[in-house]
Amino acid sequence: MRRLLFALQAEKRLILIATTIFLISAFMGSVNTEQWRKLFEQLQIFDHFEKMIRSLGTNPSWFDVSKEIFMNNLKACLMLIVMGVLLGIPTISSMMTNGLLLGYVMTTSSQETGISGWNLFLTKILPHGIFELPAIFLAATLGLRIGMSVFSSAVSLFKPSNQIQAKMAWKEIGQRFPVLLGLIVLLLFIAASIEGLLITSA
Repeated sequence: MRRLLFALQAEKRLILIATTIFLISAFMGSVNTEQWRKLFEQLQIFDHFEKMIRSLGTNPSWFDVSKEIFMNNLKACLMLIVMGVLLGIPTISSMMTNGLLLGYVMTTSSQETGISGWNLFLTKILPHGIFELPAIFLAATLGLRIGMSVFSSAVSLFKPSNQIQAKMAWKEIGQRFPVLLGLIVLLLFIAASIEGLLITSA
């Protein structure tokens, strides 16, 4: 527990940056929804969700739904982390896309159902999002940290005096990565269990 708290404290600035990127993107996604719909269609995001729903078949069990959600979200978080090797740029892009998608879905769902966006958020998103979103922010944080370390290592090739700093950066990642990844997996498991329950009981 102490290692986890230390890791969270050490990464609080990047966690704040990742959260801010997501929230600003979510606000942007809530306006000019037609523009974002075209973007999501080009990225085939809706096709991905439809494929996942079809794979579950009719009347899926809570376990099947929760497992599918968990695996899908885990893959997404791992991609956020791994993409950090490209200086964190794809990680930032993915966070923006996820934020835009949330804002878009909340706005369009509110328009279609007549239910306020805040009401939808509190009843449909928050029960599982309170666990899922922090997991996404932590995954993005690790991706950004890896990106910064890759950049530091690249600089050290031309600036030998920076080699010690670059090595320390990777050492810190090695110390924080296991505990933060463990927390990400736990949060995703809880979120998927709750979301699966909401879907199968609807």
